[in-house]
Amino acid sequence: MAYLPTRVPLGYRYERWELPTGRLVVTFKHKHSADRFRFQVERLPRGMECDLQGSFHRTLQMDGNKVYYGGEKGEWIAWRCVTSPKTRIRYLLEARSSGPLPDVALARVAASGKRVAR
Repeated sequence: MAYLPTRVPLGYRYERWELPTGRLVVTFKHKHSADRFRFQVERLPRGMECDLQGSFHRTLQMDGNKVYYGGEKGEWIAWRCVTSPKTRIRYLLEARSSGPLPDVALARVAASGKRVAR
């Protein structure tokens, strides 16, 4: 599950990482405010399609990747799916924010997720 974003919005810096309940969560904080966003990696549930059963508001094409965008309860999420080249397991790469980041910024983070493990 070692996928990380290669792009973050201007002014955001790495803050911390966690491994709660089978997912990787990497938090980024804006250097001049309290605003944060999270990049999460988790397995796509078996039998689930990447569109998460239509739970998106729209799709964006970013750097050749189809990114889904949606939200609920004040949190906005951009996500895409990747398949591990070794194990063929499908993962969900998500950028999540409750702050002022626009859809394109979150989508760019999700689209930039790359595998960093062997």
